[in-house]
Amino acid sequence: MVDLNKNYRSKEEILNYVNQIFEPIMRGYDDRAALHKGLDYDGELKYKPELHVLAMDLAEQEDESDKAIQKAKESRRLRPGT
Repeated sequence: MVDLNKNYRSKEEILNYVNQIFEPIMRGYDDRAALHKGLDYDGELKYKPELHVLAMDLAEQEDESDKAIQKAKESRRLRPGT
């Protein structure tokens, strides 16, 4: 198993925020699963992280997925040479 818990793109404050969200809702989210900073970044975070949750029922999700698939198929058909 390969742990992908080193993050090289986000500041530590963001990683801590993500860990606070996932730890109570994911079974087995321990120190091995938690995100850790891979690099030090200069400067402080200039904004407070926010979480936006969009609630959709399963029927809406399936409808949105179907629309996205149809749109992708149509764009391939309209592309010259395909």
